[in-house]
Amino acid sequence: MIVVTDRLVLDKQLQDTIYQFEHWQGVVQKIDEDSKQLAEALENAVPIIITTLQKFPFVSRQLLKLTEERGDASSGHLPTRRCAVIIDEAHSSQSGETATDLKEVLGGEELRGKARQQAEEEGEAHLEKLYRSMAKRGRQANIGFYAFTATPKHKTLAVFGRNGEPFHRYTMRQAIEEGFIIDVFLNYTTYKRYYRLLKACEDDPHVERKKAAKALARFMRLHPHNIAQKTEIIVEHFNTMTRHKIGGRAKAMVLTGSRLEVVRFKESFDRYIRDKGYAIKTLVAFSGKNIESATFAMHRIGQSLKALDFVKAKRRWRQIGSTIDRLLDKYDLMLTPTLGEPPVLIGSQQPGKADQFSMKLISSWIGKIMLSSRKLTDSILRELVQKSMEGQMPFTLIANVTGQPAMTVPLYWTGDGLPCGVQFIGRLGGEAKLLRLAAQLEKAQPWIDKRPPILK
Repeated sequence: MIVVTDRLVLDKQLQDTIYQFEHWQGVVQKIDEDSKQLAEALENAVPIIITTLQKFPFVSRQLLKLTEERGDASSGHLPTRRCAVIIDEAHSSQSGETATDLKEVLGGEELRGKARQQAEEEGEAHLEKLYRSMAKRGRQANIGFYAFTATPKHKTLAVFGRNGEPFHRYTMRQAIEEGFIIDVFLNYTTYKRYYRLLKACEDDPHVERKKAAKALARFMRLHPHNIAQKTEIIVEHFNTMTRHKIGGRAKAMVLTGSRLEVVRFKESFDRYIRDKGYAIKTLVAFSGKNIESATFAMHRIGQSLKALDFVKAKRRWRQIGSTIDRLLDKYDLMLTPTLGEPPVLIGSQQPGKADQFSMKLISSWIGKIMLSSRKLTDSILRELVQKSMEGQMPFTLIANVTGQPAMTVPLYWTGDGLPCGVQFIGRLGGEAKLLRLAAQLEKAQPWIDKRPPILK
């Protein structure tokens, strides 16, 4: 039985949960290192294996390496065994080449034999690899898939369901009633409802009438935008009810309807917190369409590309990833700076007039005609990549393109107290090594108490 997910956090949770079950030594194996560990577990027919989906594209190569190291004359492929594959978050896990690689590995010698036989019958023995690629995309008689997801999509039901319907439903309502998950709406309070709860105190015999009347009068005072009253309620509620949770590290978020409201709330919060002397800080984040021109240009170019262009690009990315993976056969990790220069000032990436004009031009019908030219789009992309490589992000681009696991840790700080990250890039499927290294680095040089001046 193989339990797979496509996210590292979920994989760790599944490993811990399943490993807690009572079992004999060697029945359950957690794959927390790399694809070689997974290959060894599959080769040894460990009854229960817990792993991430992303390790399977490299298992075939690892099996061949193991065979060469032992000096065996075998093919370096698994024998065909009956397997149960339990899939978490199936709607995302079963799309793309990674899932078909899983089928190819578990299909073993039988899948390869059928592909070879079919190619020979069609008189196209030289196309055996193509027939094998077709075979691994079909149903495998020796593999049973059991998919779990909280948000089933039409594609998920079509692949794993019975006539488009799930085999079993475990609804959120049932999970809440049985106590497996918490109903978040029980703790969801709008400002209007909160005000009504306060107003109800007037009739509450357990509340002193005079204090309740003063509190109500304070909240009933009018304000042009009602900001001050809402600020008092929100800040006081956070300070008395929320702040102490999660070991004193709890946070709260206020959503507003416009950027103007964000500024007004920020000013009001800071003023109220300063007057009260609370040790609370506020942070503002915007979302919307105000992005720098390079990102916008790549977004528009992406919209102009065809599906075939995307497939070719993905193939090229995998080739680059394999090249880096071969380099990391000799080394544990690749070490680079995170940025090419110190952190930029706040607001320096805001689009100027020239950038705004460029974005309007790209969005217009003229821009669509311009982007239909492959030579022009290639030229723009080369210029954007070169600008990125020469400026802020010359090193992170490697892992972003190839999908290599990477991490950045604040091991260096400038004279102004700003962090300069150090990036470590690992082999595909080698996230566990990066996490172990991060823990060792943080123990040797702690950074949890360090804050840039703006956050102190």
